[in-house]
Amino acid sequence: MRISKRIKWIDITLFLLLILTVSIIVLSFVKKPLETAEIKNFESCVLAGNPVMGSYPRQCRDEKTGNIFVEEIKDKFYCVSEDRNAEACIQVYQPVCGYDNNGNQIKSYSNSCFACINEDVKYYTFGEC
Repeated sequence: MRISKRIKWIDITLFLLLILTVSIIVLSFVKKPLETAEIKNFESCVLAGNPVMGSYPRQCRDEKTGNIFVEEIKDKFYCVSEDRNAEACIQVYQPVCGYDNNGNQIKSYSNSCFACINEDVKYYTFGEC
């Protein structure tokens, strides 16, 4: 009886050691967050596991440096005839990047009104070129 109990405990111990070894191996291959990489933009901030704020556009705060990175939204906004026929543009600085028919960047404008009064601009995206 004693020998069978000993063998049973040895089997259980070996089984637990096997599970522990497999767990350590699996955990060593799991992708770890970017801990040492320098965070330069929104995407790398998110990949490093930093919190993302639910604003629009979304913002990510680097917890180590306190820097905030804003997600770039590249939606295209097409200029329509009402935009092109504006008599005056307000002096609000919300930079946009104007594009021609072929998708080539023309230049940065201080806001969408100034971009669309240029007949060469077919659409714009928010942010400077």
